[in-house]
Amino acid sequence: MGNRSGIAAGSESAAAAPAVELPASCGVRVLLVDDDPLQLEMAAAMCRRAGIAAESCQYPEYVGKLVAEGDFNLVLTDIQMPSADGFSVLKSVHGVDPALPVVAVSARGELDAKELREQGFAGCLRKPFSSGELVAAIREACGVGTEPGCGELPETPDMPDALQSDRIDFHALTLYAGDDDEAARSILRSFAEQTAANCDGLERALDAGDEAAVKALAHKMVPIFTMLGAREVAEALRRAETDETPWSESRSEALRPTVRSIRTIVAEAEKTLSL
Repeated sequence: MGNRSGIAAGSESAAAAPAVELPASCGVRVLLVDDDPLQLEMAAAMCRRAGIAAESCQYPEYVGKLVAEGDFNLVLTDIQMPSADGFSVLKSVHGVDPALPVVAVSARGELDAKELREQGFAGCLRKPFSSGELVAAIREACGVGTEPGCGELPETPDMPDALQSDRIDFHALTLYAGDDDEAARSILRSFAEQTAANCDGLERALDAGDEAAVKALAHKMVPIFTMLGAREVAEALRRAETDETPWSESRSEALRPTVRSIRTIVAEAEKTLSL
């Protein structure tokens, strides 16, 4: 389907970047686990463009059942989720299939890949990640491209650099929908709806002085705003997530402009959808 709305339009070089593909003979199938529907939607779009079969799971407590009933080569799970963390997912997966590799996915820079491997993970993928980084993590964890018949993977183009200015680049969000305009619109619509809901939650947490909720919501939103190139918003959210000073009214008030900026970006996304 051609792109008529302009949602996924970007620079010529980015638009022309080839999809990263795994050799069809490898038949890789992955289970994506994340409580954030937008992250799942984007990762699934990357997988589709790379020729990887993927199933999404928003509720980590169901992972064991899905692994038992499915035929997966790999599980990619977010580490920090409210109902069950990535370590619980790892335990659940290996309770069903001890040999199934599990890759940890997180926006937390302080997580140590070596320590994660020592605890049983097959690898670590940092948010926000590019299609090339996703395919590389899958290849490493599954050994794809090393066994006979799979050959070498093609070059893996990275996401276009949207971090050079404070301009909001929705193309960085919808890039992996390719030329599928409906998929691009779906990703952008999910961004607008879920970010508006997260913003409402952040505002309620600030009003209530709920530091734990503020940190959890900040953690959830940092990767998306980093990907969009919204530097000031991303940095403010990162500070909110990592600040260990005692909670105070001044900390709450310092985040209010960020809330307003997020709402402005959501409004821009909604305007783009209306075109």
